[in-house]
Amino acid sequence: MSFDSGSQPLHASALRNATLPQLAALGEFFRQQPFCRVAAVLSGKLKPYQIAARVLLERVKAAAAYIPLTEVTLVIEESSRADSQAKRYLDGYKLIRTEGNRTIDIPINGFFMRWR
Repeated sequence: MSFDSGSQPLHASALRNATLPQLAALGEFFRQQPFCRVAAVLSGKLKPYQIAARVLLERVKAAAAYIPLTEVTLVIEESSRADSQAKRYLDGYKLIRTEGNRTIDIPINGFFMRWR
């Protein structure tokens, strides 16, 4: 799928005049792959990142009850003040799915997204 430049970040808000092939490629992507978008946002004087991280992981767990996941990818907005907290509170988690007598580890991958 091409959106004119492989180095240009893709965001739906920038896709106002999509061509038919681009729309077809997007449609095919979402038909072929289970996709779920969740978010957790908090503000206040408590240690909000720890709470938001836990809420986010619980929402992923809830979504996993409806989608047979093989892996999870968290894309987190890059932030000079919060990157270390993301690593601290989100790193090292995994989901476990049970199928009969088997348990299957579902890895959680994390990436930072940088806005230009």
